[in-house]
Amino acid sequence: MKFEIDIRVTNVGDHYATTAFAGDHQIVSDEPFELGGTNKGPTSHQILLSALGTCTAVTLRMYADRKAWPVKKIHVNLHLEKVEVLSGNPEKPMKEEITKITRKIEFEGELTEEQINRLLIISDKCPVHKTLTGKVIIENID
Repeated sequence: MKFEIDIRVTNVGDHYATTAFAGDHQIVSDEPFELGGTNKGPTSHQILLSALGTCTAVTLRMYADRKAWPVKKIHVNLHLEKVEVLSGNPEKPMKEEITKITRKIEFEGELTEEQINRLLIISDKCPVHKTLTGKVIIENID
């Protein structure tokens, strides 16, 4: 199965404020004032986390609806940070910087512990989660 998404991103010289065009929709991204931006929209990393969070919530909603489980609301809280870890040979470890995303999912509704645990397993099945944890190649083309 071939899956494709096309996005066009344009910066018109309004410093860091940049617009992404996704079909009929526009998303403005910027940097905060303290980083020299004009704070006209979320940062690129905030948009990345938003993609993961919305995909997680939609995946969980689809599953809960199919099962007719009483999920009133789904809250997905995300945090991204760069952390140093030791990797390689234990005798001569090397410091490596990795990106760590933490996710906390909360549900409103009369759910059993078993249902909540199943939903947490399903949360890793969202397509954006699979993309972020899978092999990704970014290729520049002419």
